[in-house]
Amino acid sequence: MIRSLLSKNIKTNSNKLFTNKYLRNSFIKKNIINVSAIPDDFSFIKQSIDPIINAPIETIEHIENSKEKRFFNIDLKQSPKLNNNEWLYNDFVYAIDNNEIFEVYFVKDKQFTEFITKEGVKGVVQLTENPLLIERMLQHNVNIRYVNEVAETTGSILRMINSVVFQVIGILIIIRIGTILLSKDKGGGINNPFSFSDSPGKEYDEELDVNNTTFKDVAGIENAKEDLLQIIDFLNYPENYIKLGAKIPRGVLLSGPPGVGKTLLAKAVAGEAGVPFISCSASEFIELFVGVGASRVRKLFKQAQEKAPCILFIDEIDAIGRKRSASIGGSSDERDQTINQLLTEMDGFSNNEGVIIIAATNRPELLDDALTRPGRFDRSVKVELPNNNGRKNILELYLKNKPVSQDINIPKLAKMTTGFSGAQLENLCNEAAIYAARNKMEDIPQKVFELTLDKLNLGAETKTNLITESKKKILAYHEAGHTITGLVVSDFDNFRKVSIVSRGNAGGVTFFEPNEERIDMGLYTREYLQNRLVVLMGGRCAEELIFGKDKITTGASSDIMMATELASDMVSYFGFNENIGPINTKNNYVDINSYDVGKEVKILLDEAYKTAMLELKRNKKLLHLIANELIEKETLEIEDIIKLTKGKLKCDIK
Repeated sequence: MIRSLLSKNIKTNSNKLFTNKYLRNSFIKKNIINVSAIPDDFSFIKQSIDPIINAPIETIEHIENSKEKRFFNIDLKQSPKLNNNEWLYNDFVYAIDNNEIFEVYFVKDKQFTEFITKEGVKGVVQLTENPLLIERMLQHNVNIRYVNEVAETTGSILRMINSVVFQVIGILIIIRIGTILLSKDKGGGINNPFSFSDSPGKEYDEELDVNNTTFKDVAGIENAKEDLLQIIDFLNYPENYIKLGAKIPRGVLLSGPPGVGKTLLAKAVAGEAGVPFISCSASEFIELFVGVGASRVRKLFKQAQEKAPCILFIDEIDAIGRKRSASIGGSSDERDQTINQLLTEMDGFSNNEGVIIIAATNRPELLDDALTRPGRFDRSVKVELPNNNGRKNILELYLKNKPVSQDINIPKLAKMTTGFSGAQLENLCNEAAIYAARNKMEDIPQKVFELTLDKLNLGAETKTNLITESKKKILAYHEAGHTITGLVVSDFDNFRKVSIVSRGNAGGVTFFEPNEERIDMGLYTREYLQNRLVVLMGGRCAEELIFGKDKITTGASSDIMMATELASDMVSYFGFNENIGPINTKNNYVDINSYDVGKEVKILLDEAYKTAMLELKRNKKLLHLIANELIEKETLEIEDIIKLTKGKLKCDIK
């Protein structure tokens, strides 16, 4: 291949480079190029080289000194055309001179010019509109065309087809994803992908089968059951109320902590009355498009009317029943329209006689006032955590179908589970059954329930941690300090267990059972809170008393944090401080900078620390006794503490 260059290098088929006096040195003197070795296909190379090889020296010198001298790059290993049918400029001009080019296309706004040879070969070459070149084409009868674009080659057409196919596939995938999201596979399907408001029977989880749940399946919430008995009586004997002009409450709002049995209670009402029970979640009304939720509310009440009399249960109603926003065009337009439709269906021009709405929420303070007014949710039933008797009944209900040992003590379990909801008690029974099955037991003994309860309250035991004797000694005295201070103060919770077995992030734990009466009342005395500060400081004081101030550890960090928060509440929230008085400084009602709250908190903590240290010094021998027993056994129950104390404490063990 011969290529015009602006260099002074010649690359021959022997791969040797020659510079400067190349014409004489290469072609004549050294005779590097063997013209006879050039193939016939490259005859134009011979034609270009022969005149130089056979020329006299004077001619060569004239060519060398001429401004029109040429430099050649000869490489017989390459083709005269580049990739993708691209020709070199020299090859294209040579083909014109030899009458090989049939037609040339000058394409608008394109870098390359396309052409066709007389043999039908298509190619491209990089050209500019050179008048001399065009004149040369005309001399050799080359057809010249100026076009906007030329027909695509087969490869370009295939690329275009592939691009279109991929775009179509992408559009189809997007449509399919939109179909799934918008229809939610409920009623819409492929045939009706944009049916946002299908009937609630498909859109919601509807339960229209025979409902076997009754009040016998609900335990521990007797007060709430009594409030709902009137609704059951109305559904069973409506004529007794209608003849006296009485109207059944349109809606009942069940509020209470999670897990207390609000949904179960609603099912029981429908089961006792023998009417259909339709349930749905309030979150299913909310969608991206404004108006969809309102349409679903209409469809839901329409279906409820067809099943009347019936119970319509809406769970977590605060998802759509929150206080409406005052802004226009805000992000809550969909929720506002949904609650407006709900208000209209419950007490508007619509006649929904025989449909009783029962709704559940654990945040009733968030609900809109128009929703909770008489005529809509006429009654608000508060479902509380079960008391001791309620927990006993719940445990009996859940253990009825489980094989338990004869040593099972349900009253003791009820006392140990103060503050548990019905769902937590069910989980306790289930976890105990799993533990017994995993250990291949025939029945579930009392000990398994207690181990499961410790796991739920305190966390699982960390058996992989290796505790050294020195660490075990520190943990033992720390927990013994909590134990003794908790026993000596006059008004505090009941001691239950102390352990130095690692559970989660805690190296040890001292567990006190909350007082049932105190939890039911929800009232805590100043004396109780001060005693709680003393017990929290007991662990750190025991470490300082036994090991010295320089040997205390970071084990009391969580105790100090809880004590600081409690003392802060006593000063700035509960008003248990003489210097500041009964003023709430925690919610920015007053300028907190006007009062030295931190100073008063420190006074409370210092007093608690001194009291704890004083009590431990008085009972130092008992401190050593309990700590040594913990080092040996790792866990001590209330019975073990009674044996160790032998009446040495100032107050009785509660």
